[in-house]
Amino acid sequence: MIRSSYSRNSLGRLRQMRAPEARFVLDQRGVFAASELGETLIPWDRITEVWQRPESWMIFFGPSQFITMPIREIPEEALGYLRRNLPRG
Repeated sequence: MIRSSYSRNSLGRLRQMRAPEARFVLDQRGVFAASELGETLIPWDRITEVWQRPESWMIFFGPSQFITMPIREIPEEALGYLRRNLPRG
């Protein structure tokens, strides 16, 4: 199996974490993500694409820039809010 450099980098960062957890907050500004490795706010207008998978979404916001958001424990109300604010197309 061939893995992309993006997958290797993402898995490497995940392995660096003592607790592989992140916190996501959705509000009128965009998507805020924070973990022990850092934090970022992604404004809604910077989101270029979203790949929706059964257990997670990949939110792209620039060339080779994305976050992977597990959706298993996200309330449907929050997912609906996210869907309404995502770019169309």
